[in-house]
Amino acid sequence: MSRIRTLAATAALAFAVFAAAPALAGEIRFFVTPDSTLNFGAGATAPLAGSLIGNWDAATNPTGTRTVPGIFGGTSTTNTAIPYVAELAAGIDMQKVPTGAFRVLMPTSGALATIEGLNFDLLGGDTAAMGVTIDLTFSTFRTFNPTSLYVGTSALPPIPLASGQVSALRVEQTQPALAGILATPAGTMFAGNVPVELVIEISLLGQPLVSQRIPAELPIAGMVGADGTAPTATIAFKDGFSIPLPEIPAFEDQAIALPTILPPGNTANLLFDGMIDGPSGAFAVSIDLDLSLGGSVVPMDLTGDGSVDGADMGLLLARWGTNDPMCDLDEDGVVGGLDLGMMMGCWTRP
Repeated sequence: MSRIRTLAATAALAFAVFAAAPALAGEIRFFVTPDSTLNFGAGATAPLAGSLIGNWDAATNPTGTRTVPGIFGGTSTTNTAIPYVAELAAGIDMQKVPTGAFRVLMPTSGALATIEGLNFDLLGGDTAAMGVTIDLTFSTFRTFNPTSLYVGTSALPPIPLASGQVSALRVEQTQPALAGILATPAGTMFAGNVPVELVIEISLLGQPLVSQRIPAELPIAGMVGADGTAPTATIAFKDGFSIPLPEIPAFEDQAIALPTILPPGNTANLLFDGMIDGPSGAFAVSIDLDLSLGGSVVPMDLTGDGSVDGADMGLLLARWGTNDPMCDLDEDGVVGGLDLGMMMGCWTRP
């Protein structure tokens, strides 16, 4: 399996780590803003061979299209399969608005914060259709209803065959990541590389085609204002890679409306059978992601003394089981173990 290149390679994140204690302590919750963009492209080609035949049936579709090989011959009930070879092409070029979030646990002292819970849906909760076409080569044949002549080696434009689908395109954090932090007069800065997996799921002709989890590193940099407001972060990367294709399943009775050649202007309704006739190659993928993130700060220093320590824990325990909004750090309606865990994640470090 081809591995995606380390995404941090194109983003220089050599971040100076200082031992100065930042003024901010707490959990910063970041979310993707609507002005974020994803440009995604993918495609593959493969040789195809099979046959096409009119959709005529004496009992169920007597007015359907019939196919007859050659220029002459055939009867009123002739409907003969015509062999062909082709190149199948599947491709997509789309733009989406991603969604998702992550959080940063900021200590009151020490030089490292923790980034966790990163999960981005690059499709923004949607799916994306992928076009599938074939470029045909065939021997001369005729059709009836409509009446038309298809001369062998005639140049036809690529014919839409079916639709594939990109059903998943996600970035999921695989383990907590440390981030360097720096207190400045303007606010607290942080930066780090987050270990992630890029999850890609693609189907073709109604069958799963690609289902991959590709390890990578995602560079993140951000800042929180000195007063604890207006948290912002940015993530940007651009990369291209390929995924070896598995065996592509054969298809049967795929309906296609084929434009007539001589005379033009009509449509022959045909059924296609086919299967991959040779190596299926690789699926080429390109991703250009630009994420803008806003957020909010959940302060853990409940006493306001500049440290997250026993005094803050005592205040939280005194409100245990209540819905006190100051101590309900995870905003689930009750002060409990999850809130205590959040506080411990930002505990003052010596």
